[in-house]
Amino acid sequence: MRSSYALLLLTLLVICHTNHAAIFDPEDLSCSCKKVTSNFIHPSKYASVRITLPGIYCRRTEIIITLKSRKVVCVNPEAKWVKTRLTIMYVQI
Repeated sequence: MRSSYALLLLTLLVICHTNHAAIFDPEDLSCSCKKVTSNFIHPSKYASVRITLPGIYCRRTEIIITLKSRKVVCVNPEAKWVKTRLTIMYVQI
């Protein structure tokens, strides 16, 4: 009888662990940009721009540009052209 309870408990622990691991994937709890570029990208190529502010999972600001070609590029937020472009975008809003 004890072995069946132990087996049941072990089964429940495995099920709970796999559900927990699927919900809280450690891969999603980190910075999105592994590599950044400072190379200029012309605004006519942008499909979208996403700015992620520092938080508990990533300590740096990330600027992610999706190009019309569907390529995703992370740019250096400290690059002069990026700062200038962001200023222009904020003024246009």
